[in-house]
Amino acid sequence: MADELQKILELQADSIADIPFCVPFEVEDSSMLPEGVTIDKITIHPLKVGTVFRIIPLIGKIFKKDLEKITVNMERDFDEAAPGVIGKYGETIIEIICLGIHNRKGAFPGYMPEFLKENCRWKDLHLLLNAVLFRMGTRAFTDSTTALMRVGPGAEEIIALQRNLESWRAERN
Repeated sequence: MADELQKILELQADSIADIPFCVPFEVEDSSMLPEGVTIDKITIHPLKVGTVFRIIPLIGKIFKKDLEKITVNMERDFDEAAPGVIGKYGETIIEIICLGIHNRKGAFPGYMPEFLKENCRWKDLHLLLNAVLFRMGTRAFTDSTTALMRVGPGAEEIIALQRNLESWRAERN
């Protein structure tokens, strides 16, 4: 647990300094990777504005109380309820992680979601998710989640977020 907390503190410090987050990655099932592609680490750079705009509607789909269980802070690093929450929002969380890793205009590689599902454990997804959230920029992440938590998305906001997400998905296909 002390190692996990240390990693989280390093994530927070690195995100403030705009240092990419790099984690060694052990691949157990590489069957979905294209020929010639190998992955031995995952790097998440500070997110570009366009990536943040694509991620925010996805964060809006996660209830406030659930978001609190899967984001780390100085008081706790891994909430025991996190695996259940990650499972509840699995596809959304995988998409957030894929967008954060890809971090450029256009669709992330089609193999990426399945690759993560087949090669990550709960704590791996938790760590990658928080790395992406921290790389949004401390201010952008804090402001967007605080705004969502303070007023909570109303029906109009949820519809608008969903339409933005659907139009973005349509553009990338």
